[in-house]
Amino acid sequence: MKLTRFLILIFLFYQCELIEVPLEVEPAEEKMSLSSLLIGDEGILVSVSKSFSALSGTSLAQIQENPIDALFVSRGTIQFKSNGNTILGEKFEDVPGFYFADFSAYTLGDSLEISVYDSVSTQQIKARTKIMSSVAIDSVQFRSVKENILLDTLKVYLTDPVTTQINYFVVHIYRSSSFLNILNNNDSLLVQSDSLVQIESIFSDIGIDSTILIRSYTIEKNPSNDTLIAVLSHIEEGYFRFLDARKRNENGGGGIFNEPINFPSNVENGYGYFSAHNPAYKIAIRE
Repeated sequence: MKLTRFLILIFLFYQCELIEVPLEVEPAEEKMSLSSLLIGDEGILVSVSKSFSALSGTSLAQIQENPIDALFVSRGTIQFKSNGNTILGEKFEDVPGFYFADFSAYTLGDSLEISVYDSVSTQQIKARTKIMSSVAIDSVQFRSVKENILLDTLKVYLTDPVTTQINYFVVHIYRSSSFLNILNNNDSLLVQSDSLVQIESIFSDIGIDSTILIRSYTIEKNPSNDTLIAVLSHIEEGYFRFLDARKRNENGGGGIFNEPINFPSNVENGYGYFSAHNPAYKIAIRE
């Protein structure tokens, strides 16, 4: 999803005429931004990009001339540590800014540390997270709304993990398409699609007594496509807070008449959030 957003950003830059305004303002320091995803029992995939803002030291001309180098960390050195083991990350299939490490022997609940060094900017970031267990989707129900021919409903059913702590989750709903690739590995998912995510929903089991959690979503009907993909991730509380802040910001938070939104992060000297969660999915066909 992060890669898709950056590609859209690049597209917008190419489509618009960019004008630099000569202001005497100290440029903001550019930092690295981190995101991550477990891929079944194979290992972990990490995305490393560069921050960019109106006050960034990177000029708009630089982004237009070479968006890959301007927005992605393509020459980084990635190192992981867990349970006394140290593993170096490798570039992921020549995709700029993406790195992969084989953590097939990881243990759920273990601490996982990462350090990233960018040989170009000489910056370094560090982060630590906990390896989260995957939670399967029990079933999905995809139907048309009888009272409204323009809407569909999707219900996602899952069994709440038996723990003494609060469980946090994020659900993403995708439209399937002829360009959709699903790489299924022990109920894990890596999605590459021409369609952006339709719904992102975060929730927890706070105050819920039932062992079965049900989430219901309403989505605009697409007559040419009767298939959705529901993706569920069991996440830690810190990542939940990060996604919540991002959602509030996208919904208009942080404006001059609203309270400021500070994005929580576990990345030292950088942005984003380092999370070791393992998505599971179910394909839903309209009944």
